[in-house]
Amino acid sequence: MAGKKYDVFLSYNKAQREWIRNLAQSLKDASLEVWFDEWCMRPGDNMQLVMEQGILDSERVAIVLSPESVKSEWVTYEQLMTTLPDPVNRTRTLIPLLRVDCDIPRRIAGLKYI
Repeated sequence: MAGKKYDVFLSYNKAQREWIRNLAQSLKDASLEVWFDEWCMRPGDNMQLVMEQGILDSERVAIVLSPESVKSEWVTYEQLMTTLPDPVNRTRTLIPLLRVDCDIPRRIAGLKYI
């Protein structure tokens, strides 16, 4: 994990909430440390600050792609926070997960997705 608190930060839109819950649990069961908003945010937290810190504390950011997520300002924000220090993703920090066919934004269209 190279000194990071989490192996993966899960970025998604609420339309995939049930699927992402299952993914988060599967990753946890595989002994990975997962930043998942339902597990890492508490009532009263400043969402923006907690997400930023979660991204900084994570080795990878898995962005779940769907028609809803590519339109989501929060998912876009998380993607931009991830790529700001590494715009061409040389460190492969951002990992796209294609959940539902969609128009992938140009800013990440060149990345190999799962």
